Amino acid sequence: MRKLLIAVLVFVALQFETVLKQASHLEAKPYPSMSQEIPARWVSNRASLPDTFYPTRSCSARAGFDAHASWYGPGFHGRPMSNGRVFNMNNPTIVAHKTLPLGTRLRAINLENGRTVEVVVQDRGPFVRGRDLDFSKAAANKLGFKKHGLAYVRIQILRIPSKGVS
Repeated sequence: MRKLLIAVLVFVALQFETVLKQASHLEAKPYPSMSQEIPARWVSNRASLPDTFYPTRSCSARAGFDAHASWYGPGFHGRPMSNGRVFNMNNPTIVAHKTLPLGTRLRAINLENGRTVEVVVQDRGPFVRGRDLDFSKAAANKLGFKKHGLAYVRIQILRIPSKGVS
């Protein structure tokens, strides 16, 4: 019985090691040195949310930031978004962000393959630590990270809407 238990423990340890090796490529990339690349006036809520960058309305039209992105779709398809419209995971212009004003137009560039897409903030999220943006399934497909699920993207703010626009 003791030999069987030891054999099982060795087997489990080897399987765990294999899983860790396979998942090593999924680790999030660290942010670049934020003190050098992003002026402090663009950052808010840094004390309460140290892993996330939130540009404020005072960003210029060319302002940008690098972000960890994921995509969402099947569980939310057909449900209302924060702007009141119905979410369509096949719409390539939908992105969710926690604090950017609804209606903000962004250009996202996948830093691994150079693909770009223009999207509009229409929803809130993602609510997973370490992620900054949630793209629709179609937008993730255009950026080339639908299969992998996560990407490191550069965001350019193209337009921030005036008050009351969603």
